[in-house]
Amino acid sequence: MTRIKKEKGLPMACPNCGQPTIEGAKFCASCGSPLTQTTAAAPQAPAAPESDDGTISAAMLADRIAKTGKSARYVGDFNAIRSYLEKNCKAGDLLLTVGAGDVFKIGEAFLEN
Repeated sequence: MTRIKKEKGLPMACPNCGQPTIEGAKFCASCGSPLTQTTAAAPQAPAAPESDDGTISAAMLADRIAKTGKSARYVGDFNAIRSYLEKNCKAGDLLLTVGAGDVFKIGEAFLEN
């Protein structure tokens, strides 16, 4: 595991969720992840909206993955995604949200329940 030293003047941040941490804490107060690395928070700019040129979409990507025999599902909006996760995820499952913009809000909403 790589250790990154805290830079002077920058707050400590959780390597999992990016939230500020309490110095000396073993777990993140926001997400509960173990704090095994000493990290410095990088300034974060808000996610920039991407222009859609129509060459690829989440639905197209899920369809192409499914054609390889792997499991992939496209669900159109955040509420439908959260509903799907509530019905299909169980304790111990690993959920990854990958995408651009504010896709991280899916995981946050799911964890609130």
